[in-house]
Amino acid sequence: MTEDATLARYVWPALASIAGAITALSFRPFQNMTKLEVSLALFVGASFALFVGPWAAWVVFGDGPADIRILGGMFYLMASGSNILIPLAVKKLSSFFGVQEDPR
Repeated sequence: MTEDATLARYVWPALASIAGAITALSFRPFQNMTKLEVSLALFVGASFALFVGPWAAWVVFGDGPADIRILGGMFYLMASGSNILIPLAVKKLSSFFGVQEDPR
């Protein structure tokens, strides 16, 4: 594997995660959010994809090699879907552990 290909294996998922996080933010009312909230939303979306993406790729592809563009697409989808996936996971885990939702 060349040095360029090795670099692409790190840069491509990072760029896809950032782009997906920006896409996720575009579906939220970011005009009404503070700079801190916007930054946090971008950080959470990108970090979600970067930490969960490799596991998801392993589940789909196993230990074999996968095309870096396909992996980038998975990371993009994970980051852009993070605003849906994370609240859904929190709700499922909360109900599993018997935590009631705050009625406010």
